[in-house]
Amino acid sequence: MSLEDYYDETPIDRENNLGAETARTRETLVVDDLRDSRYAPANFEYRSALSLPLDDWGVFQAVAEEEAAFPAADRQLAELLAEHATAAINRQERERELQERADELAKQNERLDKFASIVSHDLRNPLSVARGRLDLARMTGDEEHYRAVERAHERMDELVSGLLTLAPTVEADPERLRQLLENLFTNAAEHGDGATTVTVGRLGDGFYVADDGVGIPADERGGIFQSGRSSTEGGTGLGLVIVETVAEAHGWTVSATESEAGGARFEFRDTSDEPAA
Repeated sequence: MSLEDYYDETPIDRENNLGAETARTRETLVVDDLRDSRYAPANFEYRSALSLPLDDWGVFQAVAEEEAAFPAADRQLAELLAEHATAAINRQERERELQERADELAKQNERLDKFASIVSHDLRNPLSVARGRLDLARMTGDEEHYRAVERAHERMDELVSGLLTLAPTVEADPERLRQLLENLFTNAAEHGDGATTVTVGRLGDGFYVADDGVGIPADERGGIFQSGRSSTEGGTGLGLVIVETVAEAHGWTVSATESEAGGARFEFRDTSDEPAA
């Protein structure tokens, strides 16, 4: 019987199967004599077996026609091989997941590009009408042109209102949220070299505020929310303390990291089940 036939014909029994027990216990199992064990093979041509777990991916097994064919040295080599095989499978799975994420992001970006093109076109049309009618109104003084401008503005207002319905909603106290954002904007301006761009964006379970300034060293990020810490002369050191306090009051977590531009990025994530009052 070939090795392939052996595995094809060996019955799978949850309780008395060597592979099943290896997967369940996550331990290496060695059987020196299959005839005297409860793991009876389909063909007694095979006398000994070695079975090793591959994490959640399966089981690696080796069989031999001789008794006690797998001494400790062989077992160690087999375990090393299994570790490398598991690492390779895990790496391949991570690469697959990363590729799936990259493909999904590419699709999302494509949809966003199309959406931006449509929105730009829809907003540009009434804007062009308003500009043209305004020029005519200046030249002729005809009130109808002003009414056309008003209608164009109403159309743009409708488009903007429609876009806002698509935007994610953050439930928060308006004044506290304003204070949080003002503190982060001020922090970015005070610590930036020259003009600094600040971006507010969406996360799956929250939002982020990022800038393209000098950033925060990794070894200092853990203490930036402590009272009294300020890297600017005359600073109170309360700006980021207030940010964290407002976040916690809303049931959010806040963490500091590096932005894509190398500046600071503050991520806020919702950890509460109830919206903030």
